[in-house]
Amino acid sequence: MINRDILKKYGALLKLEKHFPHRNRRKIKRFLSYVLALSALSLILPSLKLIGVIITAALLISWIKLALLELYFYSKYDLLKNEGLSFSLLSLEYDIQTSTKSKLNALINNEIGIVLLARLGVLIDLKILDKETLNQTVTNSTKYEDEDKNVANFIFNISLGNDATKEIFRKHAVSEKQIKRSFSMIETAFDTQIESEKWWSNENLSQIKAIGDDWAHGQTQILERYGRFVSSTAAISVDAYKEEIKRVLVVISKQHSPHAIVIDDSDAGRTAVIEGLNQKLQKDSLDASSKKRIFLIDSNIISQNSNSPQQFESEFSKVLYEAARIGNIICAIDNFPIFLDSTKNIGVEAISLMQDYLKGNVLPFIFLSDSAAYYQKIQPRNDIGQYVELVQIKIKDEEALLHFIEQQVQIDEAGYGVFYTYQAIEAVFDAIHRYFSTDTYKEKALDLINEVSVVVSQSKHSIVLPEDILSVIEDKTGIPAGAISEGEKDKLLNLESLLHARVIGQNEAVVSISQALRRSRSGISKTDRPIGSFLFLGPTGVGKTETTKALSDIFFGETIPLTRFDMSEFSGEDALSRLIGDSHTQNQGLLSNAVRERQYGVLLLDEFEKASKEVHNLFLQILDEGFFSDVFGKHVNVRNMIIIATSNAGSDIIMNSSGIDLVNNKPQIIESIVNRGIFRPELLNRFDGVIFFQSLSEDNMQSVVNLMLKGLGKRLKEKGIELVITPEMVTTLLNRKIDTHFGARPLNRLIADLVEEKVAEGLIAGTIASGTKITFIPNSNNEFDLKVLE
Repeated sequence: MINRDILKKYGALLKLEKHFPHRNRRKIKRFLSYVLALSALSLILPSLKLIGVIITAALLISWIKLALLELYFYSKYDLLKNEGLSFSLLSLEYDIQTSTKSKLNALINNEIGIVLLARLGVLIDLKILDKETLNQTVTNSTKYEDEDKNVANFIFNISLGNDATKEIFRKHAVSEKQIKRSFSMIETAFDTQIESEKWWSNENLSQIKAIGDDWAHGQTQILERYGRFVSSTAAISVDAYKEEIKRVLVVISKQHSPHAIVIDDSDAGRTAVIEGLNQKLQKDSLDASSKKRIFLIDSNIISQNSNSPQQFESEFSKVLYEAARIGNIICAIDNFPIFLDSTKNIGVEAISLMQDYLKGNVLPFIFLSDSAAYYQKIQPRNDIGQYVELVQIKIKDEEALLHFIEQQVQIDEAGYGVFYTYQAIEAVFDAIHRYFSTDTYKEKALDLINEVSVVVSQSKHSIVLPEDILSVIEDKTGIPAGAISEGEKDKLLNLESLLHARVIGQNEAVVSISQALRRSRSGISKTDRPIGSFLFLGPTGVGKTETTKALSDIFFGETIPLTRFDMSEFSGEDALSRLIGDSHTQNQGLLSNAVRERQYGVLLLDEFEKASKEVHNLFLQILDEGFFSDVFGKHVNVRNMIIIATSNAGSDIIMNSSGIDLVNNKPQIIESIVNRGIFRPELLNRFDGVIFFQSLSEDNMQSVVNLMLKGLGKRLKEKGIELVITPEMVTTLLNRKIDTHFGARPLNRLIADLVEEKVAEGLIAGTIASGTKITFIPNSNNEFDLKVLE
């Protein structure tokens, strides 16, 4: 039950809200206002004057009563909020506790309860329960303690009333966090609505534009040719940028060098900070003459309209002069690095024209830039850096991003007529972390929510579910995220046998990779690391690279080719800069570009031991966190890749061990690799598995020969030629003396010399053509003679 003191103090308010909700009062009052206006017109007609007076008086009395009820509501509401109490929670609790129905029945019929249960995705299932099941919750539900004002416990206790309700909440995986956050969204939306209705508040009065406001400081004809005043109402939520807005406000309020540069790789982020700052400035002062206004200059327009440095200087100087003369302008310049583009030959003029303003405080500047342009063009210039203060937009914690997503979802719900379950909101949050770069979280979240809203609004249903999020993710990125298809299911469950068809032996590697892929695709593995990371150790020619290629071909398909780096090429002093970029030469990183272009698949690092120490340090972060930053500060997401590094380290010991001995000696072999300084222990520990590839046995070699010959047969079949493989061919090849230290590679060269060469000669000479069936007969020289079959 509700606390008695609270009930005594706010009982009348809660009773009013239960029997005559605020929303209904507002509707009736608005309707009465229209009718009252019409009835007042009847007073001008003599024949209806008496009746008009009576009707108008009755309507006016009703309108006044409603107005008094509203004034009572607002006063009590403010008092309640000042005491830190939740009106929405008390209203919900009061309705449920005073209802003659079961708690669950009351919840389903309560306005706040309906929205809450719909947000949790359980409303439809609960609505179809029969009355007997709903009424069971009267006696079976856990008691709600007076001192416990946790709405999550409150709802959970109601759901525990019977097995049917428990199963519904379990099926939709409703958690305490989801209930709390869902209710918080409802509460915030209600409070925002109430505050917007109070026209007499300072905040709302400050939004009213004063008469002659445009004349207070002069005309802005020149300015408005090259930009716009930032609107007082932000189009997107700015709550997640509160810290950045606060910081920029402090900077531009300084008496000396009140200039900031806002860095973010998201246009939405930079715009939100400017719009949020403008909102803050408008709310802080009711005096129109002292209000600061932000004018956003589009640098593209100025640079495009300037055919010469002289023309640019003339136009830009006029813009700056007018902004300074007006006196209450904060000059924000979007995409500021365009002014520093040497190819346009306007950089010197731009900085020169701004120098006097930068040194003073008459015209505060806010420069907007992405991180790459900042590090390339702005940071090296002392003539700018000494006057401006850097404000970098970053997500400080997951709470800020989740709040941002909740706000954007509600904006889209109003705009597109859709409704997001909280499970779908969490799916957006998880997808942004898993499938996108970490420095564009907010922009990607905004883009994803917009796209999902469009897709769902065009479909037959209006409720957004987690599967809708995953379906759009799959369409946008090409990364499997939605429901597992039958073909993919068969591939995942039989991946070991599919790999073994191409990889001879090496069971440990095949099983480890297959398990990692199944965990990732099922959604139970960690999403803040790569899908899987493995270090393949063993002598040359035993299948390390072939296993990686087989995985890429079989699971990811030919449309997603293998991304391969020969790490022996990254052993010099410039190795790291070649991989992540060079700020001096402005060259992009090879690894950065490769992963951005293909963020799903297999990343193969051949001869990993030969990479420099700095490169190994880079992969410490990649393997642990699933992303890295390039030299320009942009994050690169590697969380949707399998990373496989191959190395010959310890191959001398591995070749002398096999089977159980190799398994038992694994710790000693790894210790030996560490003692030799090849790999550091912290790097080895970052891999999901360090897998040893054993030397090929005689049986393995026979399987390898058969596999290679079948591969040749497949290639010949594409030319219409059939190759008949006989046991004698395999035996002859195995009897040739080859160096087993090099694994299967000598066999590959042997087949090329003894078999493929004769096929090539036959094709050129014309003795072999499409439709021909051929085989090879061993001769006395332990070689082969080509035979064309009938």
